Amino acid sequence: PASKDGLTVVLSRENIHEEPAALRTALHHGKFGGRVHLFDQYGAVSAIGAGINTSYRNVLAGTECLRNAGIMPCGLATSSFRITWLISHAQLDLAVRALHTHFIEQSPSLAP
Repeated sequence: PASKDGLTVVLSRENIHEEPAALRTALHHGKFGGRVHLFDQYGAVSAIGAGINTSYRNVLAGTECLRNAGIMPCGLATSSFRITWLISHAQLDLAVRALHTHFIEQSPSLAP
């Protein structure tokens, strides 16, 4: 989900110490004021491996794989070794299975 100013930050809840207090402070009393919004209905699923992102081929293939499984990603992040899709929590298990089938069971090699 995009914010008005175009910045979206995805945090793992495991990395938020004393989560209720931290979120309450950030959302209501922190220096960000009313500009911070919590979207708790999303999760991230990643395909990871050396060379996975040497071209856009794997990004496009993974996104198509998710769409073919009825999953519409609402965000995407990449690095040299990772492709991460932001999707609905309700579809995380389905996404993991679909991407595993595509990248592990059906693909002999991720790097060109």
